[in-house]
Amino acid sequence: DMGPMVSISDDAEKERKLERRKYRASFRASLDEPPMHNRPLALEILTVARCPRFDASCLSWLAPKLKDLRVFDGSEAEACHTDASVWCLAKHCRQLKVLLLGRAQPRDDGLVLSSSSGAFLTDAAIHSIGEHLRHLERLDVSYHAFITGLGWQNWPGNHPYLRCLKMRGCTALTGKGLQCVVRAAPSLIDVDLEGCSLVTDMTVLASQRY
Repeated sequence: DMGPMVSISDDAEKERKLERRKYRASFRASLDEPPMHNRPLALEILTVARCPRFDASCLSWLAPKLKDLRVFDGSEAEACHTDASVWCLAKHCRQLKVLLLGRAQPRDDGLVLSSSSGAFLTDAAIHSIGEHLRHLERLDVSYHAFITGLGWQNWPGNHPYLRCLKMRGCTALTGKGLQCVVRAAPSLIDVDLEGCSLVTDMTVLASQRY
């Protein structure tokens, strides 16, 4: 009889949504109080790794206040992994040097943890990163299954300082997408493509400079 189990699951989901709404409200209220209201923050490093309550609306609201941000670690903070929030972050935080947005590695048994979010990045987020973040040195977008790499095709040479790129588990990455990657970031020296099964020719990495 699945009736009680479904009821418990629904109640748990409602409770989680309520907690997120409360968190967003308190987070915004804390920064809207004097002297923080409309005042840029001097943060250079922001870490919200594995924080399930820090979602896309929090990031989109906070990013315009973080003009001096150099490092953003949103590893496994999957609720904030949306194209819109990454666009907002890239547009307002153009001094970023480290951007970590990797998702948690999927379980082998296919089960999804209750803390996991359904949010995924696509090439729209990559397009935003390519357009705005010219100072980027390290980028992690691991396990975002919809990224093909083609989001970089309009931005050759726009990442002259990018040395480290992790795209582990990006199963939609194609050979053509990889070409766009290395054209956008000709100085790459550390690339993680484990699990990118559609990429069969790695020789493009050996000839990064065109």
